[in-house]
Amino acid sequence: MIPTLPILTILLLSSLSLVLSFPSFSDPSTSERWSLPINPAEFNHHKFPQCSTNAECFRKGLPPLKPVSKTRRGELKPRQSAGVNVISGIIQVLQNGSPIGYVSGAVNTTYGGYGMTTNVANAMSVSFTPNGNIPVTFTLAASQRPSGFPYLASVYGGGTSAMNMLTTDYSYTFMTAANTVIPVGPAVASASNNRFNRATGTETSLFVYNTANQNIAARWINTDNTQTSAVIIYDVKFALFYLIGSFAQFQSRFPNEGEYVVTWRLIPQ
Repeated sequence: MIPTLPILTILLLSSLSLVLSFPSFSDPSTSERWSLPINPAEFNHHKFPQCSTNAECFRKGLPPLKPVSKTRRGELKPRQSAGVNVISGIIQVLQNGSPIGYVSGAVNTTYGGYGMTTNVANAMSVSFTPNGNIPVTFTLAASQRPSGFPYLASVYGGGTSAMNMLTTDYSYTFMTAANTVIPVGPAVASASNNRFNRATGTETSLFVYNTANQNIAARWINTDNTQTSAVIIYDVKFALFYLIGSFAQFQSRFPNEGEYVVTWRLIPQ
């Protein structure tokens, strides 16, 4: 006869076998189970937030909420501009690298062109948005511009090919003011668009600003859309600034005007 075990003994043995059948703590399937934060409040905060405001979190003994940015990616923040780079300043005149004066902010009353001043208080003030190597228009300060003519311009004066500035002749243009922005391209012939009152061709998109040395270069756009890197000169006889294609050719044609080559440089303000 097989001896029978008491019922209590059988129950204890069954319970022991169940316990031994559980996976051990080193079982990879249970490692994540035991890697949870020990601090219940920290666990609840990171995984399952139980408060919507910091005040509510503090009342419940939970850590404060993480800061949330209210600015979307790519969205401009308050007072943040879209990146438009407007530069303002006065134009200084140099000869052989040495300052000799400034472009005058007042038009010559005889011709309607621009000359020179040695008084910095009377210097021409301009503003513009540079565009790399593409010529742009300079806007004259409101306190200086002739009424109805807010843009610095140049109007064709003469040469062997109408409205073209060549490096092989004496072609020249007068510095004046215009009443409209003329996009990069050939001159627009109209006596009403420039303060010089000449219908020989006007351009405003003339200037290229060098951020490295603050020099201002001038480009004239010919009728075939080619560009001439203009030479800036000062004509002593008429007290006016010109753009020309060739100093040697101009001087040969007009030998008695005391002209000389200058450089324009911006003094930012």
